[in-house]
Amino acid sequence: SCMIATADNIFVPLAFVFNHFWVLVPVLVYLTIIWMPNNLPVRALAAILMLFPALMFRTTRLLAPEGGFAPIHLFVVTAYLATIVGMYGMLKPSHIEKALAFATRTDGLARSVGVLFTVMGILLAITGILV
Repeated sequence: SCMIATADNIFVPLAFVFNHFWVLVPVLVYLTIIWMPNNLPVRALAAILMLFPALMFRTTRLLAPEGGFAPIHLFVVTAYLATIVGMYGMLKPSHIEKALAFATRTDGLARSVGVLFTVMGILLAITGILV
């Protein structure tokens, strides 16, 4: 006999999955540990880069002027760049790992990159204090 899809019988498999979701959680955690051991730190960094701009945008929208340039726009641009890097890091974590490996391949280069990011952070902090 042919089974006709109705609202009663089409959601039965979904109800089984949702009622037994607790079984899937440890299985998915185990599979994540097996398949992505090297990418978890990069994906965590990417998640932070995607999430912190959301907090920033709540404040910057209130402070941004209607027209013209203001120092607060530096925060907005930095937040958008961080979001883009975070999304790229979620999609291609191996590329972010390669970029980090390239930026830290020698001691001098690693220190230079650290100084660059420190100076950028200090400038953003000063801009935030003055705004």
